[in-house]
Order: sequence, then C-alpha cells, then structure tokens
Amino acid sequence: MALGSVFVRRKPTVTWRTRDVAGGAIAGAAVTVTTPSGSRVTVADDQPGLDQAATGGTITVILGDGPGKYSWCEVRAPTGFKLAKPACGSWDAAWESNATFVLTHESISR
Repeated sequence: MALGSVFVRRKPTVTWRTRDVAGGAIAGAAVTVTTPSGSRVTVADDQPGLDQAATGGTITVILGDGPGKYSWCEVRAPTGFKLAKPACGSWDAAWESNATFVLTHESISR
C-alpha cells in the first residue's frame, strides 16, 4: 500500500553583499529583516548562528518564515562608511529562492 510522496522544500534565503564604491568587499554591516508575520531580526556581518555566509562583506540569512513579502533596512554601515543608498528594500520570497542585494557604500571622508 503506497502512502504517497513527501516533498521537502528549501527555505528561501537572502544575501547582502556590502561593497565600497570601487567594488571591494567591506565587512561590518548589519541589516534588519522584517518577515511576512511582522517579526524583525537584526543580523550583523559574521554573526554566529544567523549569518550563513563564510566571508566578511557578505550576509546570508535563511528565511525561517518561508515564502512571502519581506523587507529589510541596513541599520549599521561598515566602519568608516556611510549607509548604502538605498538603505532599505523589499522582495517577495518563494521556496528554493535566493534574493541578492548589493549595498554600495561611500567613505565617510567623501
């Protein structure tokens, strides 16, 4: 007697790549993510347990709420840099998807 099929879905992920104006990776940013249910979590670059990226200058988060409309805001720029413009955004996440945003930062000295 067959019981049917089981499908495992991969939760969506989101990645932010923090760069200087020349395109070089810069570590130290933090972003706040708002989930479809309205909860918020702030994730810092290289934060254990939350940032899934293995390198500084990249923040990757597995979205535990699954698919839906998410929003984000950069809440801390890397040291010596201004917040990216735009510093906030949103996207519609789907199963097995990965959204990627590149945050370009100007030096504070500019």
